[in-house]
Amino acid sequence: MYEVNSDEGLSDCEEGSNATSEGYCSSNEADSENEFDFELHITEDDTYASKTKYVILCEEEITRKQEEAVEKVVSVLSVSKNAATVILRDFKWNVNKIHEEWFQDEEIVRNRVGLPSREQEEISEVEEELRALENVQGEGSSVPANADASEHLQCGVCFDMFPRHSMRAADCKHFFCVDCWKGYLSAAVQDGSQKFLHFRCPQPQCPMLVKDALVEELADRDQLAKIATFKLRSFVEDNPKVKWCPAPGCVYAVEMSSGEALQDVQCKCSFSFCWSCNQ
Repeated sequence: MYEVNSDEGLSDCEEGSNATSEGYCSSNEADSENEFDFELHITEDDTYASKTKYVILCEEEITRKQEEAVEKVVSVLSVSKNAATVILRDFKWNVNKIHEEWFQDEEIVRNRVGLPSREQEEISEVEEELRALENVQGEGSSVPANADASEHLQCGVCFDMFPRHSMRAADCKHFFCVDCWKGYLSAAVQDGSQKFLHFRCPQPQCPMLVKDALVEELADRDQLAKIATFKLRSFVEDNPKVKWCPAPGCVYAVEMSSGEALQDVQCKCSFSFCWSCNQ
């Protein structure tokens, strides 16, 4: 554009331009002003974006963020997606906190969230591989792979005896008949997300988590739809950095994107509210 030299005055002005007494090229003033305005506009947008303290999430974006968090935990902890999701819900979707406590004492975290020990997990994986090879039971069943076909087991709820193909168990190996499992699952789904998302073995005092594979085997279509909704809402309702827009009928959620406290929030539905009191 221009270069000021105390000895030579102005140089490098574009052809056809006039130098002012202040040392600026003054030709094409309208174009210069437009260019300045355009650059200023970009700067304002960038400044606004850098100061944004929240983002508005639709259902697809909530699902994507859930999946991203699950993948982070899976890759670092070397656990299944099912286990990673359970851990995230228990730790209120705080990935950094999970990493910190897991590497401090993995077994404490496993006990806390209802996961089997590493040893139990490895045994269950071997049994599942054997069942798949023998083609005795479908994926997710928890019947001993080496059990005799005529073997009967006692249900821990109704206490009746059933052939092994009618029995299921979590990794704790507390066996129950399929009908009792279905009744237990139905009651948990009817009680709502907080009950179901902490779905443990029916055995009293047993903290063992019931895996998704077994749930999917036992649940009907309507129950599976409700369960999917429970899992989606968990990312918002169990997460202190995310909340639903309080406007009636609004399906958007708001996620805090900075560590600073929020006050006024404006949702995509045009509803404005206070982050602290929802008013």
